[in-house]
Amino acid sequence: MEQAEKSEKSVDELKGEEVKPEYDVGTPCEEDLFVSNGLEHSIWVEVRPTNLVRKYENPMKKFLRWFDFQIVDWESQVDHKEGSLHMLTLEMLEVKPHTVGIVHMGKDNDDKWMLRDCSVQLTLWYKAEDKAEGNRELTFTVIAPGDGVIATPCNGSPRVEQAQVAKWWRSLDHWVIRQHKVSNHPHLEMKKGSKCSVCGVVV
Repeated sequence: MEQAEKSEKSVDELKGEEVKPEYDVGTPCEEDLFVSNGLEHSIWVEVRPTNLVRKYENPMKKFLRWFDFQIVDWESQVDHKEGSLHMLTLEMLEVKPHTVGIVHMGKDNDDKWMLRDCSVQLTLWYKAEDKAEGNRELTFTVIAPGDGVIATPCNGSPRVEQAQVAKWWRSLDHWVIRQHKVSNHPHLEMKKGSKCSVCGVVV
């Protein structure tokens, strides 16, 4: 009887506990997002749960492999997970001042997984000076896979804008705002050899 009472009590305790969400561990891929933090405090990046889909292979490649079935093992090369979905749920990422945070959107280091939709929803948060107020929402934005945003100070208030993306004729710069085409790197105007009072980096 005592053992039964103990087991019932443990079950009740488990029911009363909060169920912690299970997060995925994103892996690097071509569709990774980035957040450049030019502010003097950390910001947190929250990515809304996003659907990944497993790519369908080119039918011509399938045919060529089938045609060569006498040489290779056809059945062992069939991907039975083609078209399957996975809801990618990531934990909030902290981006420290004057750094670039990379949000990995891949799964299992497998390049056959890709984002199903053509946009990703991001919410940026920061902690209020008054701890009683908790976290404050900095901005909510929608960006394309592989894109990024830049947070910079503007007249005493934070401003978030989309970053310029890489093209075949130019490389990626995490600090160039798409509209202005000018770098907003927080150390841009610092003299060589000087130390940043915010992040401690020596230029």
